[in-house]
Amino acid sequence: MGGKHAMRGLDHPFHRAICSGRRACACRRRRYAVRGWRPGEHRDPRGLRVLLADDSDENRFLIREYLKDTGCTLDEVENGALAVQKFKEQRYDVVLMDSDMPVLDGYGATSRIRALEAERQSSAVPIFALTAHAFREAQDRSIEAGCTAHLTKPIKKSTLFKAIAEVVPTSVAREPVKVAVEDWLKPVVGGYLDSRRADARTLREALECGDYSAIRLLGHRMAGTGGGYGFGPITDIGNALEESALAGDSARMRASIDDLDRYLQTIQLE
Repeated sequence: MGGKHAMRGLDHPFHRAICSGRRACACRRRRYAVRGWRPGEHRDPRGLRVLLADDSDENRFLIREYLKDTGCTLDEVENGALAVQKFKEQRYDVVLMDSDMPVLDGYGATSRIRALEAERQSSAVPIFALTAHAFREAQDRSIEAGCTAHLTKPIKKSTLFKAIAEVVPTSVAREPVKVAVEDWLKPVVGGYLDSRRADARTLREALECGDYSAIRLLGHRMAGTGGGYGFGPITDIGNALEESALAGDSARMRASIDDLDRYLQTIQLE
């Protein structure tokens, strides 16, 4: 390794060189390529929701410190099984997946996440394999499991940010949405937003179970309260959830839940 970082992404030139002439790998590239990739465009990962799966406290500390001033929301788990569970409950822009973990390793977790995306007919979320193994077999195994790129530890901050910038669509990176709240609402608005974050998790669970009645009810409640607390988009999203639940439109329901997640991640109170 010697401090060098190997990256093998599905649309990265290094990976293309390795995979030339391999039909199976070309198929995986078509399936897991992330829409919105722009060659040479490097930027800090602003306002993303990131899932980090790594059983090492020290490694999680480094990633946490790298992202602390970026406005990203970071969820941490210690094994692949918990990563899959988190992915079921929450929408993520990026997944950082250690390859060797207890209970379920990163390869197995990545395969299950890709299966979930196929079942939901949703676009592929970038998944970065994080591993101490730089040899070709490990890189190929990461791509075979469905990872977008393979990063070799120890990973520098600049290397991680560059890798994310190469695969995360520009439209995903978000700046904070500043919301002015009236003084009399300030003592309670934090709790209100926390309740909506809990609603987002409940909505995802209800969608997975096909409980459209629960989605309609939560949407109705959000529609009736969002604007009153100063958050007009929550009212709009609530209306969309209620309408799509009544119509049985699961794709629109999922999109509205994603919209709610994005909005809640980017709110900055003034």
